Amino acid sequence: MSKPAVRIYLLDKDAPPATTVTLVLDGPRGFLMQHRTEINPETGKPPRYAGAWCFPGEEKLQGESDEAAVIRCAFEELGMRIPTTPAQVYDILTYEHDGDIDRVFVVKYDDQPIVVKEGKAMEWKTPAEIHKIEATGRLGFRQETILLPVFRFVGNKDVETG
Repeated sequence: MSKPAVRIYLLDKDAPPATTVTLVLDGPRGFLMQHRTEINPETGKPPRYAGAWCFPGEEKLQGESDEAAVIRCAFEELGMRIPTTPAQVYDILTYEHDGDIDRVFVVKYDDQPIVVKEGKAMEWKTPAEIHKIEATGRLGFRQETILLPVFRFVGNKDVETG
């Protein structure tokens, strides 16, 4: 079975190769965030950023393109297939954190059912709710680095007031 095609809009063509990808799902109720588990069921140990809130993301597999990694992330973490329409996928930002180079993709949500496959829970959060989580120090993977660019990209006007 072939993977669906995705339109990628690169806003930073000179960025270094990514080691991880982050998927920001932009929907009518806000942004989908993952509440990470306290213990990894496979290893019995706490994962990085245990109990924190973050956007879904994945480490890239060897030889995998950024685009293929974000498609895999959507399916593995949410049971979601990213179609070319009506969803649009935008590569908006590359940043470095904790030794990783992360490429951030914003995907317009198209009402597909979402199945929580990783983490404790997935919840839609408004920018104001995300800022409240940020104030508690419970955002993982340096998500605060990407909040303002993401919110500005999707056109939320209340991003500065947080």
